Amino acid sequence: MKLTNLIPIKAGKTLSRLCIIGALSLGSSFVFAQNQQVRLSGNNLTLKAAFKQIEQQTKLFVDYNTQDVNDSRVIKKVPVGDNVKNVLEQLLEGMNCSVTFSNGHVIISRKAPASSETKKVTGIVKDEKGEPIIGANVVEKGTTNGTVTDLNGQYSLDISPSAVLLVSYIGYDTKEIRVDGKNILNISLAENTENLDEIVVIGYGTSRKRDIVSAMSTVKGSTISAASTSNVQDALQGKVAGLDIQSARYAGDDQQIYIRGARSLNAGNNPLIIVDGIPGSLGSVNTYDIESIEVLKDAASSAIYGSMGANGVILVTTKRGKKGVNREVNFNSYIGLNVPHMMPLQSGEEYVQFRRDGYRYAHGWGTPFTDEDVFTQSELDMIKNGNYTDWQDLLYRNALTQSYHLSISNSGEKTRLLLSFKYDKEQGYYKTNDAENYNLTLTADHDLADFWTLGTTVRLKRNNISGFQKINNEILYMTPLSDPYLENGDLNYFPNPLNTSGYNPLANDVPGQFADDAQSNLLNLNLTSHIKINKWLSMHTNFGYIFSDYKRGYFYGKDSYKGKGVKTNSGKEYNNYDQWTLNHIITYDNSFGDHNLVVDLVGEMQSRRYDKGTLSDRKSVV
Repeated sequence: MKLTNLIPIKAGKTLSRLCIIGALSLGSSFVFAQNQQVRLSGNNLTLKAAFKQIEQQTKLFVDYNTQDVNDSRVIKKVPVGDNVKNVLEQLLEGMNCSVTFSNGHVIISRKAPASSETKKVTGIVKDEKGEPIIGANVVEKGTTNGTVTDLNGQYSLDISPSAVLLVSYIGYDTKEIRVDGKNILNISLAENTENLDEIVVIGYGTSRKRDIVSAMSTVKGSTISAASTSNVQDALQGKVAGLDIQSARYAGDDQQIYIRGARSLNAGNNPLIIVDGIPGSLGSVNTYDIESIEVLKDAASSAIYGSMGANGVILVTTKRGKKGVNREVNFNSYIGLNVPHMMPLQSGEEYVQFRRDGYRYAHGWGTPFTDEDVFTQSELDMIKNGNYTDWQDLLYRNALTQSYHLSISNSGEKTRLLLSFKYDKEQGYYKTNDAENYNLTLTADHDLADFWTLGTTVRLKRNNISGFQKINNEILYMTPLSDPYLENGDLNYFPNPLNTSGYNPLANDVPGQFADDAQSNLLNLNLTSHIKINKWLSMHTNFGYIFSDYKRGYFYGKDSYKGKGVKTNSGKEYNNYDQWTLNHIITYDNSFGDHNLVVDLVGEMQSRRYDKGTLSDRKSVV
């Protein structure tokens, strides 16, 4: 009997089971398998006998663990003729089991029990006067799990029993509350008048927090730089309610960002990124160069930026040289270790027992047998020596991350300079994947007069990514009894004797058989002019230019994992992108008694150009 190789048999391994099912149940064969017609017959039919009839009428094997399925149970009502999927669902009704079709097998497994690790906490957020606060952020500390209060100031959130809640709202002190197993938590926030007068960037200008009525969150640069990570996306993780950042899949991966979830199935869902007034990207900015980040979440962003802000807007303000700071030098560094979360696959001993049980099931539970009937000679040798193969350990690693940053600032009577350099080196979880980042930033501000300031920002970034990023489902074909190497030390390209489709993932390590390197370069240039005409009238001009260049070259030999013994594949890819933006803003800001009037007149021009190309060569090998 041919068995699926890596189906776990112990409780608590649901994650592994789901991963395997998701990786293997693809393609047209899946649809065909579950639509095969079966007709059961017989009196006092047991589940075991029913499964046997299904195997006889189809080309499928029914795999299950007797700890999960009582196959001696007599079926009260035999299902009428139907496709195999519906028949099995009727047979297993009320047994809390799931059915999955995978690689010619029907896998029956017990459904995971509902998690008892979370609990619901509810409450009302009020101010000091007892009035409900609408739109307050309630976040489980250290996570992205959060919500906002409704029109009555009420909230509801599923959290861990020992969680700590962070409750915040513009103009109020953030409150940190330990849940301690409580189900109801009513929270009172104290007003912070100092925070209300804080000036923040919003749209094309600035405003006081007390004047802002839209949903906005602010993250200070000190919070970003304190995070032990090489990129801004990771540093923002868990800092803003409603901001969802997908984890990187490999070293150098571009992470997806969503504000309050995805808005469209077909269109883009990424928010608009504005860096110092010019559209850009978070990846172009050094974490240590950030002064503050504002996140606009609601329709107010569309009112300012039009349709480009439909998915929200992230405003990034970078640091500049400050007046009165002479020859300041800062150096920061960190070294970290990212530990991959391994799938809880079967151990060698578990897999051996699984194969024995499979043999018993296929030939009758009372049929005598020896291990020689079940395993190949090479497998018997591995069992005897206890020399099982841990494929995850061979392929993956604890990834080292290191970062070094140096900044130098100096200011004179009229001129302010800031020079910043950052180097990051990141290992991927997969052993052949590495990434390097170089960031260089120069800012200069000069006062032509008391009312007129000119500014310049030059930002350069280079990103190098090398190696194969990830293995998909190939590792799932590799059993603990499959030896990655032959007796002579050569690579065993088909190490699984039970499934010849399983190609050795270590094949990328064969010298001269694999190469995949990519390099991206980014140039960002900003020129600004700010004129203070009088006390209530000012004029600001901003010119920004972005140039991005990406190149990739790859070669997959016939003996590599990508080639899989049948073809060679090589090619080059490139894409170039450049954009210039010019905006001119005239601001009227005047107070009349208790009232303040702010009017912005904005004019903007933008031009974009995009070019890409691919050159590939693919040859089949007989």
